[in-house]
Amino acid sequence: MHLRISDLVKVVVLNTTLLVIPSQSQEQVHFGNEIYPILKKNCFDCHGKDQQMGEFRLDNRSSALKGGISGPSILPGHSETSSLVQRISHVEGVNPMPMGGAKLSLKEITLIKLWVEQGAVWPANVGELEGKVKRHWAYVTPNQSASSSVDDDWGRNPLDNFVATKLREKDLNPNPEASRETLIRRLSLDLTGLPPTENQVAHFLEDNSPEAYMKLVERLLASQRYGEHWASSWLDLARYADTNGYESDEPRTMWLYRDWVVNAFNRNMRFDEFTIAQLAGDLLPEATERQKIATGFHRNTLINNEAGSKNDEFYDAAVKDRVDTTGTVWLASTVGCAQCHDHKYDPFTQEDYYRLYAVFNNTTDSAIELNNEMDVFHGSKKELKLREASLARLDKILDTSTPQLQLTQKKWENQFVLLNGESNKKWLPVQILNAQSSDDTQLVVDDDGAIIIEDKNTLGKVLDIDIETTHANTTAFRIESASAKGLNPSPPSKNITESEQQKTPIPMAIRGIEILNYSESKLQDRIKAASANLKFDDWHMIGPFRELSRQTAFKKQHGPETDYDLSKLYENGNLFWRKRADWSDGLSHLLQGEHAAMYVHRTVTTKDPMQLWVSLGSDKSIELWFNKKKIFSKDLTREVRSDQEIITLNLNKGENHIVLKLANDTGNYSFYFRAYTEPEWKTRIKAAAATADVGTDDVLALTNLINGQNNRPWELSQKEGGIAIFQMTQAIIGNKFRVRVLFDRQWSPSTPARRMPARLHITSTNLSKPVIDELLRTPVSIRNVVTKKASTRNLNEHERLAKHYRSIAPYLDTTREKRAQASQSLEKFRATNTTKTLVMKERENPRETFVQNRGSFLDLTDRVRPGVPRVFDKALKIEDRLGLAQWLVSKGNPLTSRVRVNQVWASLFGQGIVKSLEDFGSQSDPPSHPKLLDWLATEFVRTGWNQKKLLKTIVSSATYRQSSVVSPQKLERDPTNEWLSRGARFRVRSEAIRDLALQISGLLSTKMGGPSVFPPQPESVLNDRFIEGGFRLWNTSKGEDRYRRALYTFFKRTTVYPMMTTFDAPDRTVCTVDRPRSNTPLQALNTLNDPVFLEAAGAFARLITLQHTTPIGRIDYAFRRALARRPSPREASSMLKYYIKWSQHYRSQENAAERLVDQALNESLNDTPATSLAPWIVVANVILNLDETMTRE
Repeated sequence: MHLRISDLVKVVVLNTTLLVIPSQSQEQVHFGNEIYPILKKNCFDCHGKDQQMGEFRLDNRSSALKGGISGPSILPGHSETSSLVQRISHVEGVNPMPMGGAKLSLKEITLIKLWVEQGAVWPANVGELEGKVKRHWAYVTPNQSASSSVDDDWGRNPLDNFVATKLREKDLNPNPEASRETLIRRLSLDLTGLPPTENQVAHFLEDNSPEAYMKLVERLLASQRYGEHWASSWLDLARYADTNGYESDEPRTMWLYRDWVVNAFNRNMRFDEFTIAQLAGDLLPEATERQKIATGFHRNTLINNEAGSKNDEFYDAAVKDRVDTTGTVWLASTVGCAQCHDHKYDPFTQEDYYRLYAVFNNTTDSAIELNNEMDVFHGSKKELKLREASLARLDKILDTSTPQLQLTQKKWENQFVLLNGESNKKWLPVQILNAQSSDDTQLVVDDDGAIIIEDKNTLGKVLDIDIETTHANTTAFRIESASAKGLNPSPPSKNITESEQQKTPIPMAIRGIEILNYSESKLQDRIKAASANLKFDDWHMIGPFRELSRQTAFKKQHGPETDYDLSKLYENGNLFWRKRADWSDGLSHLLQGEHAAMYVHRTVTTKDPMQLWVSLGSDKSIELWFNKKKIFSKDLTREVRSDQEIITLNLNKGENHIVLKLANDTGNYSFYFRAYTEPEWKTRIKAAAATADVGTDDVLALTNLINGQNNRPWELSQKEGGIAIFQMTQAIIGNKFRVRVLFDRQWSPSTPARRMPARLHITSTNLSKPVIDELLRTPVSIRNVVTKKASTRNLNEHERLAKHYRSIAPYLDTTREKRAQASQSLEKFRATNTTKTLVMKERENPRETFVQNRGSFLDLTDRVRPGVPRVFDKALKIEDRLGLAQWLVSKGNPLTSRVRVNQVWASLFGQGIVKSLEDFGSQSDPPSHPKLLDWLATEFVRTGWNQKKLLKTIVSSATYRQSSVVSPQKLERDPTNEWLSRGARFRVRSEAIRDLALQISGLLSTKMGGPSVFPPQPESVLNDRFIEGGFRLWNTSKGEDRYRRALYTFFKRTTVYPMMTTFDAPDRTVCTVDRPRSNTPLQALNTLNDPVFLEAAGAFARLITLQHTTPIGRIDYAFRRALARRPSPREASSMLKYYIKWSQHYRSQENAAERLVDQALNESLNDTPATSLAPWIVVANVILNLDETMTRE
């Protein structure tokens, strides 16, 4: 609230009561803009809706005029006798108000008195917030008023007339135009974020044509560097980062969105289209890949994948962030203040807030894991088409029948009929000797010799089936699965919802098959005898013991390695041993805890000393402690499998303690454990191949089931005929075997559901390898066709049979091999050039949205529909993000054009026409040039939301081209340059500080786009915060990636690149519209000592020494390259003295010179002595650290 000079009143003191005498020229005090905010801020807590002390309510007109137990408090037209005025004025003899609070300011008291004196005009109801806003400038449609003409030749376009008018009002004169050297550097920094080269400066200074300045503007706007610079500031608004945020701050792939923003600026995309694409590109008709990538704007919200995180909680936080960000970026409104209650100052109700919330509350993304990732191919599309065409040609050959193929197919059919008839006789059923699961549950064998598999017995467990074959020299086993007739599905889990229970039961799945030879005499007897002497207690676990890294957690001993007291507490009582009776041997078990160590303990008791063989597996670092001694240790990252390590332990009589220590960096991890009393892995029989019949004309390769890889399992068929064949590497002698079946723990990606019971029937054979090979590649469906007479086959069967034969025909072996190579090459090319990026995606069935009581997602009240704040349009109905985006850039919204123009203006002048860039509300700073703001906003829309056109209008003005030199008199009268009486002068953004050092030194890479890079950082930072695998190690980029623009630096929210943080870059946890500018000693230390700036100084010194031979010539060149101007005689003299001083120093300190050169240069010096280059490195470093170097003059 701001009181105009014309509103001041004469005040007369009568009996200590201030009497307000209105002047005839006074404007009517506006209740909505000026009075209501004061009352709401200071009075409503005690005299509002929830509480009416003294039976006095002040939040609606009728109650306020009626008064409380003391009678009416407001007497319209009589301020001196109104008790409200007396109480807020702290008149003697009355209870002062606000009670217990600070006294109102003189300005507030004067306004209320004037309002009462003018008749206490109050709209019919306080809910009539329209009365509050119609007079507030920001909510009134911009008016394109003509600029007033100024009778001088200073102005260059209409913009200047608005400024000149204001300068005359303030009795100020504009500054003269800046020098041409200053203008080219100013324009270069403002439009591209980079300083001009000395050649560009020389070319501009030599061009004396009237068009020289605008040609420079056009060239800079056409530069690819323009898009990079303006994208950098937009990414603050978009809260772009390469990590998820929160404590774990895991990496995410978002750089495609960043590149989209760069390209959008370079293509001069209309701002209205720019807006719609980012908020709702996925909802546009036939949305393109680019439009979907653009929706990454609102996928930049935080994701919390810490253990125990609840999606509802963090999804709610993400939606609120989207509402707040949208309000800040496009409306410059603090809509987030209405999250818990109506906005205290602006016309946004809590219902308005949740109407906006409803717009964003209908997406499918998760807030606790990465999802809605879209694959984007970003390689050469021409090469992709060539590869696809090559593959298509090979496919055509393989799909084309020829007379030769038809002839050889006929021969194959005849041979297969004979082979199939022979093979059917040689698959013989085995005798089941014993069948039990890993929890010692005995399984049922039916009359047909088939084993009944039920969920309660085998899900996630190991099934051992001891069998005896009827013949020796076994070459293959066959497992047939079928539905277990007469058995019901397993009962549903208690954790499954009723809707989940109604789903069709899913089949069980096998993730591994092992065949063991048990023909060795007395082996099983010895195993049983040894097992009888053993007792394995349940597993216990403790952790996570968190450290800075996996390596640190793994190396550090936390206690459980040698202390087996399971009642002991650790980490100040926060960690304790937990029993895991649900863990079974022979399976991998999941652990959680990032940058931490976990311990699992087991007590093994034996009656007599004996040996125990332990099979271990892990996907991260693992250590085995046995009876307080470290037996085994490996620090690694891999995929967990069984038998990755096999260790022999000598058990003592009595209790023995096994402790596994496991350490993790990020994500989940797991370990595998199995103990043997006999080295039974020595009797394991290796299978050569395995396939499954999946009920189609194709077979499913089951290589992973026999090589221990824990990827796609074999889903047990629900129909007769589901068959898998396991071929042995060679015929095995003997007739007693153990078939070990490892069932998958979580085959369904959905919530655990019911599993269908099944039957497993095992047969074996001694068929020859060629016969087995043929059976492995021929599914039952094809066998059924090939054994039919040709005359009885229908057309479909003929085609299927011909297709199958072409897939195995020797005649096409070479073509198939080429096809396989081409396919593999194509997939590798696609994978190498394909990146995932997070995008928005709308739900098919809209979520219901409710107002949240006090902003709690757990306390819902009234249902609301999507919409915009009613202050803008009561009747407007929108359904989704697209509707909101279209409204934001429509004529019905008075804010967006003003807001964007103000953001652009602030980038060029250091402050906006409205200083509070993020807030145009009633508590904001009023615009310094309201008519100018409206003119720019309306011109912006009229010219097609053209951002480059807007920039050209501003930078071509005389206002922009003023010198920034300021006299003491002008500094006193216009200290902050609010009235634009001079050119703006301010330090450039943190990214530009780094970029200009690299540009001046000649190191800056012009490479655009692609994954984020990892420039050098101080070792102390790397050791403290980037010490994990992958991105966490911050593997410093090599080659040109080491010197890319700061825009492309990997942005980690919890550890922002130190130089950027020092120079005020935000962590982008939330939207940032206006970065602060601080001045600290750390900034100077950073640019003096940071590895990047030291290398820039070294490269700059090389340039200086290569360009000129004399010291004064080199100093002149250095100034022209860094500052776009020649040094003054005084500057040249001072720098020369400085050079001489350090030259003398390094001639006497040759070792110091060599150390400096080694640190500053990444190249060989050849014949240049270190003592000659070192002083120029110091000079270059000083010039790079000049205030003027980092300042936009």
